[in-house]
Parts: sequence; C-alpha cells; structure tokens
Amino acid sequence: MRCVRCSSPAITSAVLAVLLACAAAAAWVGSAGAQSTGLAGIDDADALVRAGIAKANEGRPDEALDLFSRSLQLRPRNAAAFYNRGKVYLIQKRFDLAVQDLDRALKLDPKLSGAYEARGTTHKLRGDFVRAVKDLSSAIKIDPNNETALMHRASIFFDAGEPDRALEDLTQVLQINPDMLKALGNRAAIYEQLGRFDDAVEDLTHILVLDTGNVPAMMHLGTIFAKRGDPKKAGRWFRIALTLESDEAVRNRLKAELQRIDQGRSQN
Repeated sequence: MRCVRCSSPAITSAVLAVLLACAAAAAWVGSAGAQSTGLAGIDDADALVRAGIAKANEGRPDEALDLFSRSLQLRPRNAAAFYNRGKVYLIQKRFDLAVQDLDRALKLDPKLSGAYEARGTTHKLRGDFVRAVKDLSSAIKIDPNNETALMHRASIFFDAGEPDRALEDLTQVLQINPDMLKALGNRAAIYEQLGRFDDAVEDLTHILVLDTGNVPAMMHLGTIFAKRGDPKKAGRWFRIALTLESDEAVRNRLKAELQRIDQGRSQN
C-alpha cells in the first residue's frame, strides 16, 4: 500500500525499536547487576535475553543471536529467547530460521501476540498471504492494540483488492494512535481510491498539522484537488511542496504537475 512515498510497515535490515524480552515483568529485575559482571560472566537465562535485546537495539544482531542462544542453552524451554532470536532472524531475512524459532516460542507460549505478528510478517515477506493473515489475525485477537499487526494486515487486504477491510484495520490503528502518520497517509490513499475525497483531505490535513513540512502529504493533497477539478488548490499544494522538496526526480514530477495545471487553465 502506498501513499506518495508512504508505505505499509515492513521489516528491513534496521533493528526493530523494541523486542519483547520476557513474558513476565519480573524477568527484567537485576539488569544492572547483569551489566556489571560483563557479558562473559552472565549465567542467568533472563539476563542473557535482556543483554541480547540491548545488542539488537544497538544494531549488533550477531551478538544478539549469540546471547539468545546462550540463554536457550541454560533454559531450553525459554519462549522469550526463541521469540527474540526469531525476530532477529526475521530482520536478517533468514526466514526459515525465523519461522522455526517463532513456532517454538508459540508452542511454549500460545498467547504470545508478538510471535504471531512476527511469524505473520515473515509469511507476508515470503508472499504467503493466507498464512500471513491467519497469524496476524491471531496476534490481533490476543492483543487488539497490536498496531504493527493491524498495519500489516491492512496492507495485505489493500493489495488483495479489499479496501474496505484495509480501511477497517487502519481506522482501528488510528483509534489506538490517532497521530500515526503512516496510518493516516495510507487511509487517505484508500479514501481517495474509494472516491471519499473529503475524508482523504481530512487525514492529509491532520498529517500536516503534525508535520508541517510533510511533502508527500502536500503532493497527495495536490493530486486529490486536481481530481476534484480544483486546479487552484492543486497548484497551491504542488508549489508549496516544490519549495520544500530537494530530490530532483520528485521536483521534476511536481513541475510536470504544475505544467499540466497551467496548460489546462490556458485551454479553458
């Protein structure tokens, strides 16, 4: 799903901002002590998971994998270690290993919403959309506030030609987080496709309230007003975007849009 340069969330080589550490909050107790002994001296499974998460968030996935594996040596039935290691494998696009670990995590803890989400994401990236929707739906059933699962499922629905179902998921995301720019942009794209231009303008205007220099939203507004037969407003948004955009290819597209508007006015 795309809205100018906005797209649905996807796992990339960048480390995810947050990895679930352990099923219980108590697993975080003692993190300072674990750090003081040095990684080589850690002999506690939960502490190793916490250390692995820290390495993953620092962009050091190989070290994170080693720490999660060491945790599993100490506690073979450690759902948190399997889950987090599976997430790192997913980030590295080692999909078979990711699914293997996430399967193990869910066998140990069937209520682990994040594991369903990660496995669903893996299926999505592999092009297995039926399994992806099934897992993402399981994640959402366990945790209705799982924004990432909702965003991924909305993307699949949109690409499958089911904009109404995608719209439902995006609206649920925005009930949880009304200021999520990507959800607003993607919902605006669906509203545009459905001919609900006023709703699209409302979402894009909200984006610009939150981020006054958001060029993709400006371009999208220009496109919508052009479709509505309002060249004055369309031109206004394209010109503002042109003053802010530095990418030459995008600037050329904006200039072409403005030229079309000017040609249309001269013909009238």
